[in-house]
Amino acid sequence: MVSDNFKPIAYPDIEKYELFKKKGNIMYCIGTIENDSFIIVPNEQVSLILRLLKLMNGKLSVSDIQKFAKENNMSIDIKSLITKLGRAGLIKNFNEHYKFSELQLFSFSMLSIDISLFCNYIKKRGMFLTIILILMLIVTILYVTIFLPSRISFNFNNIIKYDNSYLKNIILSLIFTIPCFLVHELGHIIFATRYGLTSNKLNMGLYYFVIPIVYVKIQGLYALPPFKRVRVLIAGIVFNFIFGLSCLFMWYIFEIEIFKTLFFVNIQIAFLNLTPFTFSDGYFIFSIVIGEPNLRYQYYKFLAGIVNKKFRYKLTFKQLIYIICSIVITILYIIVQVKVLDNVLYETLQKYGFGFSQERRFFIYTAMNILIVSALYLFIYKRSIKYLNATLAKDF
Repeated sequence: MVSDNFKPIAYPDIEKYELFKKKGNIMYCIGTIENDSFIIVPNEQVSLILRLLKLMNGKLSVSDIQKFAKENNMSIDIKSLITKLGRAGLIKNFNEHYKFSELQLFSFSMLSIDISLFCNYIKKRGMFLTIILILMLIVTILYVTIFLPSRISFNFNNIIKYDNSYLKNIILSLIFTIPCFLVHELGHIIFATRYGLTSNKLNMGLYYFVIPIVYVKIQGLYALPPFKRVRVLIAGIVFNFIFGLSCLFMWYIFEIEIFKTLFFVNIQIAFLNLTPFTFSDGYFIFSIVIGEPNLRYQYYKFLAGIVNKKFRYKLTFKQLIYIICSIVITILYIIVQVKVLDNVLYETLQKYGFGFSQERRFFIYTAMNILIVSALYLFIYKRSIKYLNATLAKDF
């Protein structure tokens, strides 16, 4: 809690922005594009808080602002308000840093690259690139729908193999993951620059310390109206679909298997980002569409509350459905990935003359699933406690 003599300095560009509509009512957030920090506030308090923020210019102390609030019949605790705003990143000289996100706590950062010059280039050439990709998509869709069915029968087992090998396909998929993620982020950057936003850093890391991720943080995204925000968020998914289908087109034209792997990786990235039950573009789009903020926060709060009574609370119906679906999707994703590993292991052992019965193979497969799911949720639980304690200023 701040002292009476503390003189807060709020960012000068703080304004209110429409977050989304919920049951016909508009929900607002206030924030600063300069520091890329936003916080949800109740509609009835928006004008009051913005008025008080004007007083936070480094000249008035907390006691001065509290006196002003009392004289103007403002029933608000100034110390508590400044603490929340400071932890949310809206006060320049606030020393406590609580700007944590799920990405920061549940992933390991490996690399950060300055892409400001690239973003400036995209700002000038973005529309040209978009037109080329749209033309590629049109040509690919025409080919796939008209000529492809007569040429080949689609077999999923062929898609997840390269040169008739699961192992080779996994190795190539890992190699192509980064370039395909770059295609995804290019979509975000092109549409963000169209709306006057930019990103200075390209980040690479491991989500849950296992899953490779590449992402850009669009500065000021929440300053956009909801429909424009959705366009920026969905652009990456669309670009992966376009590039993936184009690779499918090239595969069947030239019969080069490398394009098949590129198709598989792009479509996998697109679907993973489309699902709202992971920390993805789909989650943020889903939140905007249904008008429900902080669903991931509630998800981790629920998981922590299973063991720790401190975090138990009454769930709404939407939150309950989201949490159940998130758990199911996570477990299904693990089952699919373990199946791929099982195929690689079985294939490798057979190659070197080793093997085991289907019963033993099923037992190992089941044990691997149980072990990985248990280890993952133990890790999530421990990180959830840290996440919940860190994000003390999610909203009012």
